Formats: sequence, structure tokens, C-alpha cells
Amino acid sequence: MSAIEKLEREVQQLPPDQFAEFAAWFNRLQNEQWDTEMDEDSASGKLDFLFEEAKAERTANKLRNWPTGE
Repeated sequence: MSAIEKLEREVQQLPPDQFAEFAAWFNRLQNEQWDTEMDEDSASGKLDFLFEEAKAERTANKLRNWPTGE
């Protein structure tokens, strides 16, 4: 049995309150990893193309307003 299979089995056996605690922790971990990846990508210039696209659209007067959700 792989480590992942063992973890899956253990998580499935958690009582509801402990499962909720685990899920909240796991969600925080994923968000922290995502933030770190985005920071690294931004610092390395990987996301610069987004700024260039926005500048080009502004120059061409093609920027759209952000949806307000109304």
C-alpha cells in the first residue's frame, strides 16, 4: 500500500470534527504553496506577459471594465 493510499484511508476514517480541522489545514497549505509559486513566478518575470497584454489593450483602447457582479 502506497503512502498516499494510507493517507486516504486515514483521512476517510477521521471523525467529522477532525476531518474539518484537517480540511482547513490542507486548504491553508495549498493556499500558501500557491502564494509562494505566484510570488516566485512574478519575481522571475514569468508573469510579465500579463502586464504587456494589458498595456497593449490600453493603448488600443480595448480595456473593459471589471464586472461588478450586479
